[in-house]
Amino acid sequence: MFGKCLVYELKLTWKKMCLIYMIAAIALLCRLIFYTTYDYNDTTMLRTLSFTTASIFTLAESLLSIITVFVLCRDYRTTMYSSRGYLTHTLPIKTMTIFWGKIVNAIIWTLATCLLQFFLFVYTSLIVVDGAPTINTLFDRIGDILAEIPSVGVFFMILALIILMTLYTMFVVAACYGVGQLSDNHRVAFTILAGFGFYILTIFVTASLTKSIAMNYSEHLTGTMILARVDITLLIACVVIYILNHWLLTKKLNLQ
Repeated sequence: MFGKCLVYELKLTWKKMCLIYMIAAIALLCRLIFYTTYDYNDTTMLRTLSFTTASIFTLAESLLSIITVFVLCRDYRTTMYSSRGYLTHTLPIKTMTIFWGKIVNAIIWTLATCLLQFFLFVYTSLIVVDGAPTINTLFDRIGDILAEIPSVGVFFMILALIILMTLYTMFVVAACYGVGQLSDNHRVAFTILAGFGFYILTIFVTASLTKSIAMNYSEHLTGTMILARVDITLLIACVVIYILNHWLLTKKLNLQ
């Protein structure tokens, strides 16, 4: 049943995500046109329009990850607690199976967005330096960047960091919505208060981790060790918040 649930979630979000990726493609096209036609001696309105358009789409491209998370979080609330969510919970599927279908869906789209942003960043950097690069030039540059990663272990630690950050974000959002559903008349207020509480908790954990790294810093503390500590801290935080979500969804909220 989990597989069917995941496929349903992917079908539910793919149109929205493709629209977001289309905007990113337009942003890349605008950058390409701007950097290949821009004339520093030109003072016409066309120059101003080209620069403004490229700046707007550059901003949209830089916010790609934030927009992705926003869409996924909004879909979580819509399909979990709205009238559409009521229909979902009438299916013979456990609540936590539905929950994990949404979480894995979020991880898949977040990884796809990060991969797209990486390609856009590399391609844009090549545009600035060489104009419109070829596909071979693009993949050569990507190969050079990947070759700079110290080891395969570090690569997987970075990948784990992205996944854990996505898990933490979705778990926190789910917990906030879950706390909000505990109230019949003040759901928005409860959700906002829960979000503020998790925000304070995140700052506290981040500050504690930073202080720990700073106090124990030495020439033997490598970047890999710091990355490992961050991954472990995020993993612990994810486990704690998942337990809270499990308790809310199975014990406190009557969703089925």
